[in-house]
Amino acid sequence: MIVQTFRFAPPLIQNPLGTYQIKKKSLILITLIAGSILLGCSKKDQEPGTPILSGFTPEGGIPGASVVINGKNFSTTLLNNFVTFAGDLQATVIAATSTQLTVTTPSHFVSGKIKVIVGNQSVTSSTDFIRRFNVTTSAGNGIAGFGDGPLANAMFSSPTGVAVSLQDYSVYVADRLNHRIRKIAPDGRTVSTFAGTGTPGYLDGPGATARFNDPIGLAVGLGDDIYVADYGNNRIRKISMDGTVSTLAGDGIAGSVDGTGLSARFNALSGITIDIGNGNILYVTDGNHVRKITTDARVVTTLAGTTAGFA
Repeated sequence: MIVQTFRFAPPLIQNPLGTYQIKKKSLILITLIAGSILLGCSKKDQEPGTPILSGFTPEGGIPGASVVINGKNFSTTLLNNFVTFAGDLQATVIAATSTQLTVTTPSHFVSGKIKVIVGNQSVTSSTDFIRRFNVTTSAGNGIAGFGDGPLANAMFSSPTGVAVSLQDYSVYVADRLNHRIRKIAPDGRTVSTFAGTGTPGYLDGPGATARFNDPIGLAVGLGDDIYVADYGNNRIRKISMDGTVSTLAGDGIAGSVDGTGLSARFNALSGITIDIGNGNILYVTDGNHVRKITTDARVVTTLAGTTAGFA
């Protein structure tokens, strides 16, 4: 701060007696104060203006991936930048300049916009950051066929359905063209046959002698009972945890008939899922219908659908 002071001599005025006197205000003091910045001091970070987001690379990634955000008016102080993905999922800022931020994506997120907040100013990207996934092979050597054993050597033929045990996290697979239900052990090391001989047909009984015909989907309920949409047999089959196979619903004749147990009929079963929160209620799709099955009373009803079309 520089302060300059100027002192002016007061004017003398001659009075009638011929002498001089000084005005009542003897001094006029003018002080000029000018703001200045001391030389040699470093300039501190100033509050940036509204941030601008011009783009980011890459365009998508998995959790924990590094993303570079380009733009203007970012803070060079890491903690002054707040970055979110797809709403309020916070990323970790690991490097910052006024024109570029490097962040690590959140551990869990979905595809969506990137938002950058600097102070009380924010900007949102015009395009989505795409959530990507790592795809790995859990089991199978890629060659169509049949073979139990270590994951890398196991063989499947058109596996179409998969479900996970609620007890020990075993993975069950509807191996359609092998006409078997396969099991991937909880330790993730081996594949075995849980039920089915491999010969297409219909037969209840122990898993080792039971037969399926194009099992297309499955679901695991409470108690780890497995329910199978047996496409070629037009039936819903049940496999108990000891491997015993039984028929829950369907008489094997293609059709759409509600009823109880073996009096019901299905046609072209495709999807199957289970609501374990409401007493193991099964929902299946067959033909142009959505059907509901109570697993305790084995009652089959049609929830929706009539003929092919849209309405």
